Amino acid sequence: MFKDIIDELKMVLKGKTLDTILPPILFVLFYSFFSLTIALWVSLVSGGFVFMWRLISKTTVSYAFFGLLGVLIAFLFAFISGNATNYYLPSIITSAFLIVIMFGSILLRRPLALWLSHLTRAFPLNWYKRHDILPAYQEVTIGWLVLLLLRFFILLGLFLDGDLMRYALFNIILGFPVTLLVLILTYVYGLWRLNQLNGPSVDEYKRQVPPPWQSQKKGF
Repeated sequence: MFKDIIDELKMVLKGKTLDTILPPILFVLFYSFFSLTIALWVSLVSGGFVFMWRLISKTTVSYAFFGLLGVLIAFLFAFISGNATNYYLPSIITSAFLIVIMFGSILLRRPLALWLSHLTRAFPLNWYKRHDILPAYQEVTIGWLVLLLLRFFILLGLFLDGDLMRYALFNIILGFPVTLLVLILTYVYGLWRLNQLNGPSVDEYKRQVPPPWQSQKKGF
């Protein structure tokens, strides 16, 4: 199980996390010692540098691209308003939008965890829709929603208070470290729940193996 978890984290993260967290960190550091304008330009240039580096080295540029796009939007919000706190306004709006999407997916019984797993692993879509498979993805998505709501209201409170330093600190803590923990818990709970539901594994489903099934042992 431990080896499987490590493999899953490598597959999801692939070492590109720095692409998205470096510009916000540099923004806060430079804003602490210099002006808002300097901090904004440093964050924007750093995002552009990471993107160009990925492009030149011919590695995956998707993380760097979306990181640069996010920095550019944040730059415009803060630069136009002249308020450093507004640098994080796009992330607040994005989180609110994601909460709505996640809540809607649960109500429609097509949970977000299902779609993310399908896009990542390309498991047959009909396999996810089975009554002995779907509840696992539904419950995981509900867990994600609760955690996202908690993170959203904590950061929203700090944003409304204009507490840039504490916002940046909590944004980092509740970002990458919590994401790692959630990925691990999702994988462990998801496989446990699939086994509790006694549904077929993906391989058993593809081969149309009759019950009783061994259920999914790797990959959620």
